[in-house]
Amino acid sequence: QSFQKMRKGQHKKNLTDSECTNMVQHLLTKCTPSGKLRMRAADTVAEMFGCTPTTVRRIWKRASVDLSGNKTICHSVGQRKKGKSGRKLLYTDLPQRIQTIPQSRRYCFRSVAHALGMPTSTLHTYYKRGVIAKYSSVVKPLLTDSNKVCRLNWALDQVRDIDGEKFIDAMYDAVHVDEKWFFMTRLQRKVIGAPGEKIKQRTCKSKQHLLKVMFLSAVARPRWDDTKQEWFNGKIGTTKNHGGDSGSSDLLHASTTPRHT
Repeated sequence: QSFQKMRKGQHKKNLTDSECTNMVQHLLTKCTPSGKLRMRAADTVAEMFGCTPTTVRRIWKRASVDLSGNKTICHSVGQRKKGKSGRKLLYTDLPQRIQTIPQSRRYCFRSVAHALGMPTSTLHTYYKRGVIAKYSSVVKPLLTDSNKVCRLNWALDQVRDIDGEKFIDAMYDAVHVDEKWFFMTRLQRKVIGAPGEKIKQRTCKSKQHLLKVMFLSAVARPRWDDTKQEWFNGKIGTTKNHGGDSGSSDLLHASTTPRHT
């Protein structure tokens, strides 16, 4: 695989151990019978690995290849950097500082960086290094005991006794009419926090406490339409992009007071 020639002053990530070994193997194929590199061999290999000819010559010199016999590599050409080399973290207390910021201000990197007084790019670099993490915050319905009993009774009402056996109602004679809600706020949010931090769970009494846009739709079981001689998908008033009929529906705006927890 060939790469574009590296420009002067251009930075590149360190070569891996396998890339350094492959580089030496390519240079061995470009040696003369007397054991010297051919002219411009370093330039050709540098274009292949996306580095400078100076880097190629340095790795070739480090390998100390024995050209008298089987052309074996006498010294390792792997990376000589230690495990914790590189620039040290400037903000060592970043996880503790993030936990002091209200969760309502931790939904994007820009707001968190503004609260911490640091550049957004720097905060994103810390995220890629695993210093901070992301979590999903989903709004959960707050059901009371009476709500749970009503749901259970409705499910039990759908059980039919036929010849002593229990069956679930096929619901071919039922049409479910309900509102389709599009919330003006995002129900699932990404929260930036420290690794292992327990994110506060957002709850609400009902989804109707959020600002949203609503329209009515009807859903029934798919069935064969004798009039049109085709299968009816059971959707009425739903957008055609989701397989529903192309019938128009009026949008109703429900403006309610959001409930923050």
